[in-house]
Amino acid sequence: IDAGEQEIGYRLRRAVWGHGYATELGRALVAHGFERVGAPVISARALRGNAASRRVMEKCGLGHERDFTWPPEVLPGRTAGERAGVKYSLSRETWLRQQA
Repeated sequence: IDAGEQEIGYRLRRAVWGHGYATELGRALVAHGFERVGAPVISARALRGNAASRRVMEKCGLGHERDFTWPPEVLPGRTAGERAGVKYSLSRETWLRQQA
């Protein structure tokens, strides 16, 4: 987690994928982070190839910030390409504009 940010995450059983639960949860976490916690920025990360997680982040209002590679100790036994990740983020100011 980068300094000054709150990071959201989710993990769901395969049986409930595609039912909108991750998006519903993500939106609630974003709102909680900005309204109750007072976070200036909320971010999330996923593997680059995980299109479903990237779409959830986008539906929650987060935008692509940067690409990165997870360290080998985070995903042991995987190649650098398999550890390719993306970071999405949303500032409080942008979120407030989206709510208007």
